[in-house]
Amino acid sequence: MDSQTEPPPETVESGIQPELSIIFVPNEEADQSSNTESGNKQLGRFLRQISTQTNLETRYTKRSEFVRPKNGDLAIVFSYWNGSGHRRDTRMKKGSTIVQFLAEALEILRKDFTELKSASAESLMFVKEDLIIPHFYA
Repeated sequence: MDSQTEPPPETVESGIQPELSIIFVPNEEADQSSNTESGNKQLGRFLRQISTQTNLETRYTKRSEFVRPKNGDLAIVFSYWNGSGHRRDTRMKKGSTIVQFLAEALEILRKDFTELKSASAESLMFVKEDLIIPHFYA
């Protein structure tokens, strides 16, 4: 044998991808059969499937609105820590930002703690277990 061998012949791919749907590819045979009864059955099946999908979508949106109303109030229990915990609660609208919550909490706490008279919402921190969220996040 020679030290130089011929490279293996290149493989030619057919360009067919079996996992792709070909439902929208034009086909004369399918177009002709669409005028027959079998074509009408396929169309009916397709329309029922679309109707079922839209029914499921509307049921899902109604259910998700019932489970999670978009505009409502949240009851929030918070604690001010100055060596010991002081629990308070407030109600906030959904979609409120962290700084709005901190400002509301500050107004509640100012009544009982004189050291907070000169504090602003930007000087407070929101801490939840091991998570610290700055005031400028929503």
